[in-house]
Amino acid sequence: MKALSSLTAFFLCYMSLTGCTNKPDKQAEKPPRPVEVRTLSSGTDDLSAQFTGVLQAAERANLAFRVPGQIEAILVKEGESVKKGELLARLDPHDFQISVGTFEANLLKAEAAYQFALVHNKRVNTAALDNAIAAIKLEQSEAELAAASANIKVIKQGLQRAKNALSYTRLLAPFAGVVGNVKPKAYEQVLPGVPVITLQQQGELEVVVDVPERLLHRFSIGKQGTVHWQGSERKIPAKVTEISSVAGKISRTYDVTMRFSEATTDLVPGKSVFVDIPLLQAQMKHIFCVPYESILLKGKQASIFVVTNHIARQHTVKIMHTLQDQVCIQGNLQGDETIVSAGVHFLEEGQQVGKLISAE
Repeated sequence: MKALSSLTAFFLCYMSLTGCTNKPDKQAEKPPRPVEVRTLSSGTDDLSAQFTGVLQAAERANLAFRVPGQIEAILVKEGESVKKGELLARLDPHDFQISVGTFEANLLKAEAAYQFALVHNKRVNTAALDNAIAAIKLEQSEAELAAASANIKVIKQGLQRAKNALSYTRLLAPFAGVVGNVKPKAYEQVLPGVPVITLQQQGELEVVVDVPERLLHRFSIGKQGTVHWQGSERKIPAKVTEISSVAGKISRTYDVTMRFSEATTDLVPGKSVFVDIPLLQAQMKHIFCVPYESILLKGKQASIFVVTNHIARQHTVKIMHTLQDQVCIQGNLQGDETIVSAGVHFLEEGQQVGKLISAE
């Protein structure tokens, strides 16, 4: 009986010790993590960039006086339509009129001197035929006649310049159009070549947009785009007519000019508009635009994760273009795949994922 009690005590002690020291063979596995996904769709139609600009007349001129002076009158207002040859502004002509009068008086004096020299030369020639005068007197008379003739030519040229200067005090419209801007006021002093009035020709309009260097290679002369404006769903086709080859010193962007001729009363010079420019050619297939968060970058290699049957598969892609909030990619993709749109840095190839949360 005593031996049985000892055996029982030993067994209970052994079970107690093994129960305290045994550990589970493996830890409980965590459930697959949920991921945010979206369906991959072709972004070719959406591969465009939007710019803003201000409309201006395609044909315009900054008009300036060709002589300095005080403005006597500004005869037009901004937005006013004018005809070709119409007087727009004029300078005080007083000093220029005096200059013309002075040259006209000098011309009369020079013509009188020429007539005197001509009569004198005839007399000298007559006397020379009778050997009644020395040869040097004849030469002197010929020289005086030539000088008088040359003096008339010089004064006539000066008179023409004075008349031109007088005419330059009148600023005329070189073509029919609309006054876009009037800068100085009456009685202000102006210098030659400083723009006074901007005249815009009615008809074709254009808009200049600032294009960053990274997008400039997408533009070429004749490239098509559309112009639209706030409060309207209408879009007007436009094309690139000029591309600047020098970047702005501060903005470091390039001026690209778009021109269109479709008439509408809603579009006038000075109006702010939006310009949409396609960045990739329509014939490029299998281009997809996805959020930046969908891209996993390791060095220069980019990839995305495609989810099939709750398994994340990594696909290498090539970045074709970057937009403001998306990156456009190309790879071995069909366009209907379900891709992970966030949290790709926490995934591995072949990893099982849990609940699929749509980001669309």
